[in-house]
Amino acid sequence: MIKTWESYARQYRNLASRLIGEELASFKNFEQEEISSLSEESNKVFQNLISNMTKDQEFPKIFIVRHCIELELKIIGMIYSVFKNTPIANVSEKGHDIKTTWDSNRQFLTEILKADGMSEINLKKYFKDIGDYIKEQNDWDINSIALRYPTNFNGQLFELDTLSQTRLEKLEACFEAVGQILERTISLIKVNSFELNDTQKQSLINNAILDI
Repeated sequence: MIKTWESYARQYRNLASRLIGEELASFKNFEQEEISSLSEESNKVFQNLISNMTKDQEFPKIFIVRHCIELELKIIGMIYSVFKNTPIANVSEKGHDIKTTWDSNRQFLTEILKADGMSEINLKKYFKDIGDYIKEQNDWDINSIALRYPTNFNGQLFELDTLSQTRLEKLEACFEAVGQILERTISLIKVNSFELNDTQKQSLINNAILDI
């Protein structure tokens, strides 16, 4: 049952994870050198898993994964608004430019995740994975219009064949990084490691942001 932004986004994440595929997800903890050291047969399977996403209902799948990222970044933004005691914007009216959302919350996430003991290495990796995908996505489709409609506002077809294996790899890395960061942030709130007062916690409930 959907009661909050958190539970709503969780349904998208569950579906997006299945679309990415269990086999592909099993590689998420591999370092690049580990992938390079796979046997020739295993590496071929890995590459095929990614390339096959471009052949079977590619854009609906990618839209769902990207929308999950957008939802979770907006949840982080709402938590930040509660944390700094500012009005929570109607994020459904703010469009789909995830770069703006990400840029406005990076410093907040840096502070709380470092305070919780996340290593500089992990933090940099997560931020790089998110930043790399968002930059490429914005260069290609800043407001996610090409993933929603076949033509732009002038009636011109989008060049959808520009989708590349590299973009899919960045999408998967960003999806994993955003999920890890949001999960950790929510966990900190729920175990009271996150310094929110009672009024702020009530705001999270009243605005249907988190299941707490």
